Amino acid sequence: MDDRKDMAPTGTAGTASGLEDRIIEALHEVYDPEIPVNIYELGLV
Repeated sequence: MDDRKDMAPTGTAGTASGLEDRIIEALHEVYDPEIPVNIYELGLV
């Protein structure tokens, strides 16, 4: 028997789309070491 109740996840991100926006924003700061373009714009993620 499963005693767990359905609960919404808690966290500081708020919504899933808010978390996604924060991740994309962080990925814009990660650059390919060989060329000055971030990995998000290169399509690597």
